[in-house]
Amino acid sequence: MNELETAILEEIANSNPELNANLKAHYSELRIRGRKYTGVGIFVNFKYENLELTPISANHLGGNAELIIPKLEFPVTYEIAITNGMIDFIELVSNGGDWNGEFDGFKLVE
Repeated sequence: MNELETAILEEIANSNPELNANLKAHYSELRIRGRKYTGVGIFVNFKYENLELTPISANHLGGNAELIIPKLEFPVTYEIAITNGMIDFIELVSNGGDWNGEFDGFKLVE
């Protein structure tokens, strides 16, 4: 995972304290299956190394902080999608139009 993906996962865990420990257990088992660029964002798809984890009791989760990428006019929306208790992907979407997923720095601002 790159620095941005890791920071987003940390922010989501910290924004959901009731699920924090379970999310972090899942994060340590995630591996990148692939990235799909949509023209306005990215889907980061995951696979697991270990499937013997406590299921996550949510369908999707986001964080409290705004994701600011300096080259974009507006914050980027982000969330993780969860299917059958396992994390499927992170979705990142530019709120200001086209974005090829490139970033030259970022900030998560509360």
